[in-house]
Amino acid sequence: MNPNGLIPVLQDNGLTLFESGAILRYLGAKYGNDEFWPKDPTRRAELDKWAEWSKTTLCPVLIYHVFWTLVRTPKGDRDMNNLKTQVEKLGELMEMATAQIGDSGYIGGESLSFADIMFGHTLFRYFTLPFTRKELPDLSAYYGRLQTHVAYREHVMVDYSSLQVE
Repeated sequence: MNPNGLIPVLQDNGLTLFESGAILRYLGAKYGNDEFWPKDPTRRAELDKWAEWSKTTLCPVLIYHVFWTLVRTPKGDRDMNNLKTQVEKLGELMEMATAQIGDSGYIGGESLSFADIMFGHTLFRYFTLPFTRKELPDLSAYYGRLQTHVAYREHVMVDYSSLQVE
């Protein structure tokens, strides 16, 4: 279904989509309410900025550097100096996200939006990987709020131990 042979893929009423951002935007536009997918283009652009930031700035550091080093790279082959640098960078990025969330509850305010999906899916790995994280109580509280959603627990909090390389 995906010409790249990858996931995710969505089929909906004869439409086949791949690429997580495209799928999320389609679902938001078709099924989302005004809090999840704002009709106002300015409001939606503010959320989209954080969704893109999550995908293009945060994920490469978390997934391609920290996760791959700690989970997918054999212990003897790990570049621990680079890992330390990337963990520090990750801490700075998480501080940025925490400042955006503030005390409002979610990235865009008091309600869950599509930007929270793009950012929030990273937090399960962030909080479960074996490295020392900065103390960010507001980020921990946000992660706790995400965990109150059944879909988050069932589809994001997925055991990845089978990916571990020794």
